[in-house]
Amino acid sequence: MSSAGNLRPNCATVQEHLSAFHDRELPFELAAAVREHLKCCPQCAQRFAEFQALSRIGTELPSAEVPPRIWRQIERQLSAQVQSQCASLIKSIHRRHPWAALVTAALVIVIVTTATVALFRGADHDAGRVAVNFGRYLDEFELNPAAAQHVLLSNYDGRAVHFEEAVSQVRYRPATPQRLPDGLSREALYLLRMPCCTCVQAVYQRDDGRKLAVFEHVDDQPGWFGHRPTIKTRCNGMPASLVQVDDRLAATWRRQGRFITVVGANDVDEVLELVAFLDDQPAR
Repeated sequence: MSSAGNLRPNCATVQEHLSAFHDRELPFELAAAVREHLKCCPQCAQRFAEFQALSRIGTELPSAEVPPRIWRQIERQLSAQVQSQCASLIKSIHRRHPWAALVTAALVIVIVTTATVALFRGADHDAGRVAVNFGRYLDEFELNPAAAQHVLLSNYDGRAVHFEEAVSQVRYRPATPQRLPDGLSREALYLLRMPCCTCVQAVYQRDDGRKLAVFEHVDDQPGWFGHRPTIKTRCNGMPASLVQVDDRLAATWRRQGRFITVVGANDVDEVLELVAFLDDQPAR
């Protein structure tokens, strides 16, 4: 079908567009029509879930996922190796050559430059993998929140925790109250060991069953949202970024030296309400 106006929301036409819908290649109106059909048609939703599962298998088979903790260990080991190599080679040069000072300076530059390039490549790898994984999380969030959560838990050593355990791990009081405005109640609290920090994530449920996620993290993470359209604005007097995710919003703003990211807000008014409410929560 060439346009949203020609789309008949039945199983045959929707299933025809599942591949393009999954790859986010449909026009906005057509994507919205397919999304609405999937919400009310268990048969097509199941087909789409199977399609997503096959797609994940296809993308995950070529390379093994390296847990973030492995990259951190490599960085620590590389740092130790650099120090050991510098000390050993400098001693050797000083023993054998009268022009040791010049060679030592050049050697240090080469070793440090090599180590820096390696570390930056590791950082680029981490950032790229986070963008891919968080993109998968956002793609799944609306239709299959459990599958979306599995993406984060499996990639970032995630686990469910009680509030006090979260406090003891991150050493601050996360802005994750038991209830949020508009009937949102906290369903679960998680710790995620992201490359940037240990991130606290709270998942809330609405009265209608839809979810909202709240992340608290140390640094701003615009890379989480890839190339999705982003608007820079102010919410409750605070600089904020708003991102369109399907028919809902994600938002990020700074709070008391850290950042809050919400995924699944209904509209801008709800974002404003959440900013004001969470900023009033006790700190530390």
